Amino acid sequence: MKVLIVDDEEHVREGIKLLGQWEEHEITDVIEADSGEQAIALIEDHGPEIIFTDMKMPNIDGIALLEWIKENSPSSKTIVVTGYDDYHYMRKAIHFGSTDYILKPVDPSILNDTLIRAVTQWKKEEESRKVHNSSYRLINEMKPIYRDRKLTQLMNNYLLNQSIYEEFGFHLSREYEVGIVRVDEAIIRSFGGDRDLAYFSILNVINEILMTEENGVAFRYLSNKWEIIIIFWNDFESISSLLTALYTAIRRTLDVSCRIARGCKVSSIDQLMKSYGHAKKSLLLSNVLDQNKVKVYSEQDVLASALLINMMDYNSKIEEALQVGKFEAFLPVFNEIITAFEAQNYLSLKQILHFEQEYQVLSQHWLKRYHIPYTVNNGPEYVLSFFYNQDGQFQLAKYVEKEA
Repeated sequence: MKVLIVDDEEHVREGIKLLGQWEEHEITDVIEADSGEQAIALIEDHGPEIIFTDMKMPNIDGIALLEWIKENSPSSKTIVVTGYDDYHYMRKAIHFGSTDYILKPVDPSILNDTLIRAVTQWKKEEESRKVHNSSYRLINEMKPIYRDRKLTQLMNNYLLNQSIYEEFGFHLSREYEVGIVRVDEAIIRSFGGDRDLAYFSILNVINEILMTEENGVAFRYLSNKWEIIIIFWNDFESISSLLTALYTAIRRTLDVSCRIARGCKVSSIDQLMKSYGHAKKSLLLSNVLDQNKVKVYSEQDVLASALLINMMDYNSKIEEALQVGKFEAFLPVFNEIITAFEAQNYLSLKQILHFEQEYQVLSQHWLKRYHIPYTVNNGPEYVLSFFYNQDGQFQLAKYVEKEA
């Protein structure tokens, strides 16, 4: 703990410094100020827990200093020291929260009794502050989890009471629209593999913009570990431009590319899942090969008729290639599949996830059949995440090289 002694008379400061039983009360530093101005500077630099101050000083006197301390260093305990047994000073000291009041010349026993009371009171209040800060921090840490859980329930058609809506700034409306922000494994990896940090950071960017616009709320959708959901409740004409702004802000602030999809407008809160379904379809059918700078999609932006190629359809050709006993025999089959992708110049997220899943299943099947050692992959999401560039575009040539 630190003590500050403020008095324009040096001998008074020295007297208090000599008489105080500092070490007995865990005081490690005793500093001095000869004016109110210097006291303020030292308080800002050192943050003393206990402050002894004279009342009659030039310029900034004791009353002005006590007022400043109350405003700027309220946890400090102040002890007024003056040679004037004046009710006016006592009343002012009490008004500005002074712990005690002692007269000059300073009596050693009174000084140390006063010091004990001030230290004891500071420690008690500090313990209370720690408990309060700990509780406040816990509430702040828990609130996003609570928000995500409640709004996930809302998405899944659990109706919430009015107070819950108000708590998250959610507006009841006659119409709603759902957006999906995809947080894939490539993005998680850019945050050092910390999924919670990734969601927290992205949600901060999104909700800061939504709060400004006052037309939506975003949350981590706990039913799908790769998604953030946005629920909009008004100003639907500006949602396209707002989603573009959200994508750009995330890209600029966090240096990650999150694909975003927009759902249809619905007329009641219990139809949110319908809007979500439209957004999900647009997201899955979005072209991972597109070179657009902004990855925001709606039903108008995707090719709903894109052919879904099944690797299982090539199973017999794969078996023939494997029976030849040379890996090169497999390449024509693989190239035939890739050529089908390239011919369309359209590779949907759904297709590449589907293809990688089938590839893993077939690979494990044939490796096991021919007694070839293999390791189980972490799933298609994880494997594919290594083939997106910083702009969120899938690197098909790099993927083909890996598979081949």
